[in-house]
Amino acid sequence: GGYAVKLSCVLLGDTVKVDTARLTGLAGYEVDMYGSFTIADEKGITVQASFGMDLGYQCRLEIWGTTGTLTANRIFTAGDGVEPAVDIMTNAGTDHIVLPADSHFERSIEHFIEEINDTAAREKMYEEMLLQARVMDEVKQAAVNSSGQPEAFTAV
Repeated sequence: GGYAVKLSCVLLGDTVKVDTARLTGLAGYEVDMYGSFTIADEKGITVQASFGMDLGYQCRLEIWGTTGTLTANRIFTAGDGVEPAVDIMTNAGTDHIVLPADSHFERSIEHFIEEINDTAAREKMYEEMLLQARVMDEVKQAAVNSSGQPEAFTAV
């Protein structure tokens, strides 16, 4: 759920709080195989996210607003040569935008180098990572069932 939590934090900012969560793992492994969560910011803007390690690979984003919907078919880890698409749907119709292919690996290395060389960028990254860690902890806490055992380690 790391990508989903990260993106939720980027979209909602540092006032996010976890409302609900469900995490499920495989017997004998202490790793979340799939799950979902709902979080909201101080204004009540909500993100509902799901993830799965044993599902067909997707990295989709869908944002519903009062005047339309935005859907992106590949928001992280688009492989070399993949041209991600974005659809913006309103009452006036749908705009389909194909973005140019890019290398997520090269961009991640460039970003890492920027963080090393720029103190302000590095401090911002630290804050973002601390927020993501806090929200990940909240997701895990919200997923603990009434017996006190994390759902993440329930056999399926």
